[in-house]
Amino acid sequence: MAAILPLKRLIQHRTACAGMIALTILSAAAVLTLSLTASWYNVQNLREAVREAPSLKPITDFQPYADAFSPQPMEGLGGSIVQSVYRASGWMGYDDLGRSLLFRTMFGWLISMAIACAAAGVSVVIGTAWGATAALFGGRVDMVMMRVVDVLYGLPYVLFIILLKVVLERPLGDWLGGQARLANVIIVFVAIGSVGWLTMARVIRGQVLSLRNQVFIEAALAAGAGRTRILWRHLLPNLVGPIVVYATLVMPQAILQESFLSFLGIGVASPVPSLGRLAADGVQGVNTVVGFWWLLAFPCGILLVTLLAFNFIGDGLRDALDPKTRKAML
Repeated sequence: MAAILPLKRLIQHRTACAGMIALTILSAAAVLTLSLTASWYNVQNLREAVREAPSLKPITDFQPYADAFSPQPMEGLGGSIVQSVYRASGWMGYDDLGRSLLFRTMFGWLISMAIACAAAGVSVVIGTAWGATAALFGGRVDMVMMRVVDVLYGLPYVLFIILLKVVLERPLGDWLGGQARLANVIIVFVAIGSVGWLTMARVIRGQVLSLRNQVFIEAALAAGAGRTRILWRHLLPNLVGPIVVYATLVMPQAILQESFLSFLGIGVASPVPSLGRLAADGVQGVNTVVGFWWLLAFPCGILLVTLLAFNFIGDGLRDALDPKTRKAML
């Protein structure tokens, strides 16, 4: 019953519901066509390599897309579904290499979301463990651990990313069997997650400090419970709300950081698309002579919708889980 009430309040939150609907539509479209977009995002037709505007009809022949879907034969993959997805290839137009912007945007959205989810997971795990440990032990342990956080806060973020890429990109690519593109994506989410946990650590530390002197913690100490047991059995269940809310706020921040890094050219490397990579490519197609507006408008529009959806969901979770706002929602 206690878990049903916050869910009911979340459903009653209109903007949070709108955000969940938007993310559901984007996720369904991207995941259901992943097998196709993963094969077709870089398909080029050099004979028609022009920036064609959005159209309801594809401008290229089907054969290049069919060849890119090897080795499995087309007949066994649901030909009507494949043909339907192909016919939608021109809905967002094409870039200067004849690649479908729709396929690149859908696959790039998944890349950005994967990086954001991985970075948020790293931030939640490290930040929660670090902040809770510092607050629970207190004293010199707390002072040393939080000074480490302060030092990491002072590091230049972009310089740190560049150093990580220089040091790790080649060894990680060799370890993955020459998969340089996969190594690049892994380095991006590791770099974002390695600094994203700092704020999380401060938030959790403040929450634990406020809970440490509560009666149920003193009772657990009096009963002989150790710090580890107190952390897992008593503190973490009371930290679920702040952790969930902050995780929903970390994900749009990670998406923005990935987009910023890719826009600068030090994030996801071409030809692998991401929302930031597509926006960076789209800027080059907008000029005062001829404006290929769709190359910038669609990736940035989907990025905006995704960020707003996560922020709406975060606001809804905060209102649903915060006892101070429950009376206002009833």
